[in-house]
Amino acid sequence: MSGMSGKSEETGGFPSRAVKKVRQREEDPPDDGGGNEQTEPLGSKPFSFKDAVMNTKPLNKSLENKWEEDDIDLLDGDIHNEVMDGDPSIDFSNRVYSIIEESMSKLVFIKLLGRKIGYNASWNKVCLLWKPSMHFQLMDIDNDYFLAMFESYLDYSNVLSNGPWVIYWKYMMVQPWMN
Repeated sequence: MSGMSGKSEETGGFPSRAVKKVRQREEDPPDDGGGNEQTEPLGSKPFSFKDAVMNTKPLNKSLENKWEEDDIDLLDGDIHNEVMDGDPSIDFSNRVYSIIEESMSKLVFIKLLGRKIGYNASWNKVCLLWKPSMHFQLMDIDNDYFLAMFESYLDYSNVLSNGPWVIYWKYMMVQPWMN
């Protein structure tokens, strides 16, 4: 029992512990700006859920601020204000209607049939199911409906044509926007 006293001279009177040796990784040499870096081709790395959520896919870099720049520039003749029988009336030109129609051309309505689902759960599930190649917006609207607006026509057509989609053992209805 003399070897198991719990104290040793090497540790200064503290019980000895097993110490795991850790080898530290050498630091990368500083970049000298030589331009000898190799880049991966666009299609070499599969698109992951993290890429969809974090918007880190290389194709998304150019369209990162597209959603903020989606304002409509109105001209002088685009809006007609009138008062008819004491009621105000606002009418838009055909140019404005065509701009709105174009912006809504890749929009789908979504509803999970027979079950309510929250926004976060819906976002997670549709990202896993659809595996979009580019960014899309998901908007929660009343009565458990959602709107999805896609940047990519390929993602839009994938969602409409590759169903039926099932979440939590319930069918998800996907309907395109129609004018």
